[in-house]
Amino acid sequence: MIFKAKIEFTSNTYITEYGKIKGNAAIMLSNNGYLTDITPPSTVFGKDMYFIISTVETITIEIDSSIGRIEVNIGLEV
Repeated sequence: MIFKAKIEFTSNTYITEYGKIKGNAAIMLSNNGYLTDITPPSTVFGKDMYFIISTVETITIEIDSSIGRIEVNIGLEV
């Protein structure tokens, strides 16, 4: 599933908000008895890059910003 949005973010704003979202989600899961393991955001620069990170199905969010396209992949492994 791919979501596309045209929102102007600075890179620092984006990384900060992403960290807050992950932290809040981890707290909510922990409060409901789930063990969570959060990885810090990764920043990779380049053109036409392709990574195989995991076999877990992810949701992809593409954000067009003033610094270029930012792609966020979110997966949940239970």
